[in-house]
Amino acid sequence: MKKIFVILFAFFAIGYAQAQTYQSYPSQESGFKVGIHLGLPVGDASDISSLSLGGDVAYLFNLAEDFKLGASVGYLAYTGKKVEGEKMDNLGFLPIAATAQYSIIENLFIGADLGYAIGLSPSDSDGGFYYLPKIGYQIDLFEVYLGYRGIANKFSVEGYSSNIDISSVSLGFNYKF
Repeated sequence: MKKIFVILFAFFAIGYAQAQTYQSYPSQESGFKVGIHLGLPVGDASDISSLSLGGDVAYLFNLAEDFKLGASVGYLAYTGKKVEGEKMDNLGFLPIAATAQYSIIENLFIGADLGYAIGLSPSDSDGGFYYLPKIGYQIDLFEVYLGYRGIANKFSVEGYSSNIDISSVSLGFNYKF
């Protein structure tokens, strides 16, 4: 719970600091974006899941002409698949991250999200380091991106614990306000 408060405090501190300097870049837009994503699990995740899906909300501030920085929060689910006749549990996470985006050319951008994903389900999921490098296309109202979404996670089952990487190749769509 302390991690959530620290992350929220950092988000508001960045927002306050940016509000003080926003006058330097009046022609640029800061703002919210809301999105959905769908992905194919890869690596360790493909052994237990057949699909990843979720949604995000982010707010980005303009720090320079082509560079934005902000925070995002969302929900990420990996659907369980049958393994040796037994259905695996669905995995649920609450990723809270810093997000950055750099416009390479007018409509093409690269970006990354880095933070922590809180494990929601199953109950023995501890959460882990969250990352999302991405590349995308944007216009005024929306953006589409391709990314590699991952969580370095630790699972404990019946006294046995294992570090695994829960990851997927994702296609996302964000609507910008």
